[in-house]
Amino acid sequence: MTLARLFSRLDPFLHSLRGRGPWVVTLSTMIVWGTFLVVMAGFRWGGDLRAYVCLGDAFYHPAALDDVPRVGPYGYDGQYYAALATDPLFLKRDTPQALDSPGYRARRVMVPFLAWVLALGMPVSAVYLYQLLCWGLAGLAVYLIAAWLAEDRHSPWWAYLLAASAGMTAAVLRTTPDTGALAFVLLALWFHRDRRYPLALLMASAAVLARETSYLVALAIAFAELRRRRLGLASAFLIVPLAAFSAWQLNLDRLFHGSIFSGGGNFSVPFAWFAHKLATTFSSAHGVRWGEAVGLVAILASCFAALLPLLRPSALSAPEMTLVLFGVMGLFLSYAVYVEVWAYSRVLIVVPFLALLVAERQSHRWRKWVLRSVPILYAVLGLMVVRGEVWYALRDHAPRPIRPVAASATRAPLPTPGPQAPPSHP
Repeated sequence: MTLARLFSRLDPFLHSLRGRGPWVVTLSTMIVWGTFLVVMAGFRWGGDLRAYVCLGDAFYHPAALDDVPRVGPYGYDGQYYAALATDPLFLKRDTPQALDSPGYRARRVMVPFLAWVLALGMPVSAVYLYQLLCWGLAGLAVYLIAAWLAEDRHSPWWAYLLAASAGMTAAVLRTTPDTGALAFVLLALWFHRDRRYPLALLMASAAVLARETSYLVALAIAFAELRRRRLGLASAFLIVPLAAFSAWQLNLDRLFHGSIFSGGGNFSVPFAWFAHKLATTFSSAHGVRWGEAVGLVAILASCFAALLPLLRPSALSAPEMTLVLFGVMGLFLSYAVYVEVWAYSRVLIVVPFLALLVAERQSHRWRKWVLRSVPILYAVLGLMVVRGEVWYALRDHAPRPIRPVAASATRAPLPTPGPQAPPSHP
């Protein structure tokens, strides 16, 4: 059989596969991620996937988390949102003790609240559903970009870069609700593009309640509607998500007193962090931290590429404007965020997704590749994060004695519900 004949026979199959590209990308992504999570959990925690919420030994945890393996003294941010999923409305007196900063963590109530609702208020089930929602919404985010690219007659296979993106990797491995915020942002843009404005407004409001910085998508859509002189729609996108967030925040302020101003240390003047980041990344005492070096390039590429759409103001639609606003936010983040990849990649998780979408709309080749460099760099960084996790597991077999703490010790109340450990990252 000649090569030409072989390709002629394969062409119908390749054409049908191209049409199903978004689903192929999404399903293969979920299979790879699911296999990796199961294998790593089996190797480190006896197969208990709940360990990915990263509980710390030293902290108070709700009874629903009694038998979940611990991963060290401090754990990571996912533990607070898993605890919040067991009681997002603070109906129990001990729930605030499970959060390092109740007013700050509870701002991002949407994904834990959805888990609690789907679990019909049953705390143990809510923990499982919280994880499934975080991971499922991650897959949905990849699908939305792949489908959007396909509908715009671009290759959906570029979305594989997003499956390995550092923000996605960090959020999946630590089960944080950042993937939920990302999916809601993309859904808001998706429904807005299709002129399904009530759904877009609902998703924008959900995004803000999943992560407060997601209000930028509401601002971007309002900007797009103002350009079309649709003042009613613009006002709705400005007001409704902000009103939903403000109402919830005022409730938290009533419960925890002064929480409305927490988290301000995450912002500073532009590039105030750069000198310190450069020094710690290329420290002569400890050698080059290659992961952070790649991350530093990714940060700079993000800030530059996100501002590229401003060169064509006439083409500033809602996705372009959302990318610009997240890029501007990146300029004002502080060293507390840029200290390590696990932090800033989650804060900027939207940037590589939108950069890829906007890249395929560019008419100039250099603009296209500048924007593509962002998801490429974050994908390389994400693979380095995964390699580090694998290396850590193989080296230690288990990072510390990882076993459930006695229930009585787990539920021993801490003196105060305030910060209980070195500051964890946003």
